[in-house]
Amino acid sequence: MAQADSHKKARARQRLLNSPLRTWKKQELKALKGCTEARLHTPPLRHLDEQTSLGYDVIEFASEVCGIKLLPWQEWLLIHALELAEPWTVDTIHERGLQDQIFRFRKVIVLVARQNGKTTLGVVLALYCMFVLRVPELLGVAQDLDVAEEVLQEVQDIIEVTDELDEITKPMARSSGKKAVQVEKDYGGSRYKVKAANRKAGRGLTADIIFFDELREQQTWDAWGAVTKTTNARASSLVWCMSNAGDLSSVVLRYLRLKAHERLGDPDGVLAELDAENADALLPATSADMDLDDLDDLEDLLEEQDVDDEDAKLIASAEELSEDLDLVGFFEWSTPKTFDLLDPEGWRYANPSLGYTGLNGLTLASEGTNEPEATFGTENLCQWVESMMKGPFPEQTWEAGWWTREKYPDEDVPKIIGPAKACLDIPLSRNRVYISLAGMNDRGRVQIELVAARHGIDWAYEWLREAVDKGLIDEITGQSNGSQATGFLQEAERKKLPVTKWEGPDLSMGTSGFYDAIVGDEIDHFRQPAVDMAAQRAVMKFIAGGAMLIDRIKSPIDVSPLMTFAGAHWLLTRKEDKQTSMYESEGLTWL
Repeated sequence: MAQADSHKKARARQRLLNSPLRTWKKQELKALKGCTEARLHTPPLRHLDEQTSLGYDVIEFASEVCGIKLLPWQEWLLIHALELAEPWTVDTIHERGLQDQIFRFRKVIVLVARQNGKTTLGVVLALYCMFVLRVPELLGVAQDLDVAEEVLQEVQDIIEVTDELDEITKPMARSSGKKAVQVEKDYGGSRYKVKAANRKAGRGLTADIIFFDELREQQTWDAWGAVTKTTNARASSLVWCMSNAGDLSSVVLRYLRLKAHERLGDPDGVLAELDAENADALLPATSADMDLDDLDDLEDLLEEQDVDDEDAKLIASAEELSEDLDLVGFFEWSTPKTFDLLDPEGWRYANPSLGYTGLNGLTLASEGTNEPEATFGTENLCQWVESMMKGPFPEQTWEAGWWTREKYPDEDVPKIIGPAKACLDIPLSRNRVYISLAGMNDRGRVQIELVAARHGIDWAYEWLREAVDKGLIDEITGQSNGSQATGFLQEAERKKLPVTKWEGPDLSMGTSGFYDAIVGDEIDHFRQPAVDMAAQRAVMKFIAGGAMLIDRIKSPIDVSPLMTFAGAHWLLTRKEDKQTSMYESEGLTWL
């Protein structure tokens, strides 16, 4: 342990010696001030003053009523984010119709490094909406319910120490999972509730204002679709999202940021690696709407699949977002990657509270020299991790297998020839089924694709039956022991589907074989976010003899899409042995 600490300190010293930080004095670091204006932001449509932005009124409310002096960057953000929709002004807004917007933006996305006062700003805005605007319903959403309830408690704490507000507020509802703060009916009756960010977050609710905390934690569109559709019936709704930078798994925030950067002229060059077309690929897909031009034989089958009601709402929510980007306000405080990680001048861009609170240059200097570079870059500089940091595959080997038009401009899109092998998997949450197909393509190479991913489970029986009956697939597998798919596969075999068990030594050998095939560039596949993110974040575990398995528990993301790739590859490339039923076992009788 002592030796490890010594090496860590030595690396920290070396980083310091090679960085601009070495020339800064302590007093200079203490005096360092953060940037008030967001480095990247949606520009206003008109001059902003006390008549054209409600931000000024929020600032006054915070100071005069709540006794909170907001930081310069918080004031700047409120003024720009709460720009009134044209032609309204503060004096004329009462003349608007019921279907007229109040704010220019219906969704506001704020990116800023941690410890800069995101929560305080959200609390002040919530109080203003409750007591001044008298918004009927506010909804606070966070990845964990505990986090959402902590913010709600901060709202309640300010109310309790502010007599003017406390006198007109009901006692806080404290039932588990149903905590809420509500203003007395005679004073508008505004209510602020909280929910965990999941598929059921907005069920049965209609909200006017939504506060979405740490949007980077959303690895699927489920929570976003569930929550934002609660505002559909409200013409003057606002979805206020604050977050730190994310990574490849942050599907929703990543999409919003890419589209915002595109509209701003791609100032950081992020679209050079992931263009607008690929950004759209981050939108939700199901077996009914996935692009399957490369699988002509399956196209007719998939077109016949119905999208269930929940998926239809989810897709509609995301498509609405894609069409209404004019109504999205984007504000990003982040350090440009042209700066060295240990250049204090660059810290100012991501930390607008720097020098105004307890956060100062000395604090960041300590964290920057001792934390891993990726961690410091994401947490303290609000920089995105665009590449795989700890995934199972060597660098660029997964990407090497992508078939893209840029790589093969003169070739047709490859197609699987003949019946394919299918593998399905069900994640730990048991909320959906993934199905991938593997076969030999017209380039003479193995090709694997994720072709179906839908909520629910029972739909997959009919999907597979139809594919088998049409001769599109001739064999089905999945982890047949010790997984969420076990029961499904048992029932599938009872339904006379051609199931081949994948378990025991075959499971580890199949996973290892798939790994070797990826590293050896033996597989053609396409850019599919669900699989790509699993490949870039999955954690492997090793067993006796060095064989590997995908660790569902320790992986920070749903790895089911990657499991289907590995299983389909194993089924396609395994030795042709006589396969027995998964229930044929000496000494066992199935009733």
